[in-house]
Amino acid sequence: QKMWKLLVLPCLFLLGHSYVRYDGAKVYKVTPEKLYQFNIIKKIPQKTEHGDGVIYWKQPKTPGKEVHMQLSKRMQSNVIKMLTRFGMKPIEIVADVQRLIDQEREELSRRNVFRQNADVKDFALDQYHSFDEITDFVNSVASQYSDIATVMSLGSSFEGRNIIGLKIGKAGTGKSAFYIDANIHAREWAAGSTAVWAINELVTKYSTDEGIKTLVDSIDFYL
Repeated sequence: QKMWKLLVLPCLFLLGHSYVRYDGAKVYKVTPEKLYQFNIIKKIPQKTEHGDGVIYWKQPKTPGKEVHMQLSKRMQSNVIKMLTRFGMKPIEIVADVQRLIDQEREELSRRNVFRQNADVKDFALDQYHSFDEITDFVNSVASQYSDIATVMSLGSSFEGRNIIGLKIGKAGTGKSAFYIDANIHAREWAAGSTAVWAINELVTKYSTDEGIKTLVDSIDFYL
């Protein structure tokens, strides 16, 4: 269930200042075993902001690989009939995409938003966070773990935003370096979450985990 919630987020598309709604949309899984079945799926038009079409949650890669496709209420009947006619067996795996989105937005509205100088250990690693929250988290880490963590700036983005980074490592010379890059693309939510998790592991477990302490003492981590 948590995985479905995480997968829903990249399906939120902004059009102007309002969210596109997916009322009645369902997600089906189907496996095209034959090349001709695979080609049929590939010919289904993909959704654009100006029209109807399929939205892939799992792209058609090759025959024999499972495909997950989101279909609007209007196109479900025709696509399902077509897939069935050509020997495929689509199975419904999400009954109502919009309901999942609404549930998740409600949950997010109730959660505590992390702000700078809050305890780093209170940062929820199992939730999606905005860029501002992640920035506050990084600054809080540098403040609360100043003996091993330092904020750095890599310059400015095209739009003039400060590109921040975090160096984690015990002071020393001749150390190796390990580099992690994240949040380059807005929809790559997993990258940011992975980097935040790595930061949390390195700083909060430094004093209690011998393996983490050895890493931080011998390597400089740049995130």
